[in-house]
Amino acid sequence: MHCSHCASAVEKALLAVEGVASVKVSLDDKTAIVKPMCGTMPDIAKLKAAVESAGYKVTGE
Repeated sequence: MHCSHCASAVEKALLAVEGVASVKVSLDDKTAIVKPMCGTMPDIAKLKAAVESAGYKVTGE
């Protein structure tokens, strides 16, 4: 991720995953923190797929 548009694209992709309440993307750290909805746990594979479908690479968990 290189700019605020990149961060916004990742945030939007992750927010579309079922069970995600909020997302905080850091351009400086190149990370995204996902907060699940109460009582749910989003599928990790779906989160990774969402980031990759937005055109970015997942490098860690």
